Amino acid sequence: MRDANQKSRKAPMLPALNEMLRASDGILDLLPVATFICDAQGVILKYNRYAVELWGRAPRPGQSHFEFVENGQFWESDGTPVTRSLLRDVLANGTPVRDIERIVERHGVHVAVSVSIDPLFNAAGDVIGAVHCVQDITERKRAVDALAASRQHLLEQEQRLAVTYEHAAIGISEIDPTGRILRVNEAICSISGYSREEIQQSMLFRYSHPDDTDSDREAFRKQVAGDLDFYSVEKRFVRKDGRTIWISVRSSSVRDAADRLLYVVRVMQDITEAKLVEQRQKLLIDELNHRVKNTLATVQSLAAQTARVQRGLRRSADRAVEGA
Repeated sequence: MRDANQKSRKAPMLPALNEMLRASDGILDLLPVATFICDAQGVILKYNRYAVELWGRAPRPGQSHFEFVENGQFWESDGTPVTRSLLRDVLANGTPVRDIERIVERHGVHVAVSVSIDPLFNAAGDVIGAVHCVQDITERKRAVDALAASRQHLLEQEQRLAVTYEHAAIGISEIDPTGRILRVNEAICSISGYSREEIQQSMLFRYSHPDDTDSDREAFRKQVAGDLDFYSVEKRFVRKDGRTIWISVRSSSVRDAADRLLYVVRVMQDITEAKLVEQRQKLLIDELNHRVKNTLATVQSLAAQTARVQRGLRRSADRAVEGA
């Protein structure tokens, strides 16, 4: 602890303040923050080594804090210049301040600090000085700012994902392990013809075509059991208007760190047109195969008939030769 009153030309201190200073002997240096004690005029009486480290120098004996920092630069936490002294206000009105953030310049570097000041009173209740504590919170501030930036980035990512999820051209739904539908996007409603509320009040497979349910249900059971992480299936689906459509379903598991299934994401796409094209192609191929078979049969019949005619001609020619 440093005593700033050594060689001071100031008047003797008040007895109450002098008693407080004696009581503080050996204590200031035990405090883990920059601390000094001043009198009612702001004259620095005692300070610890952390204060010197923060200031970058020691005050002259009898020097007031206002003189000591008059060439310093200070800003509010939002970067605006400081216009009032916290210490001056505390000495004037006796009201303590707690954890006020400031930015100070030290060796050309901006340092974030937290300031707390407690007034000292005599027995009559008069302000006779103050205890001024300053904590360097630069690293903590950086960590808080980094966390805030990370949260903001995460929020923006979630918002982008939500927009993508909601406006995707393909249907997306989230299903819990019991088959309850947790969430769907607008494309699911468009594909199925049902409202979001109707879908989320139902269970998985409710609107599947009864002839196409078993394979999907069995694959989902294996997915919940952990035997499958992903599967895909094509099946028929009955819309609200009664029309049967074809859909493609891709089902993926979402698990926690302990490998417990949280929910399943199912991506659904209407493939009715593709199925119709596929069916038309099959009909064309079947018709082509049928025609090819008929043509082949006709060619084979003509070839057989031609062969018979040729054999008959050869026999007639042979008989004619023998008769001659």
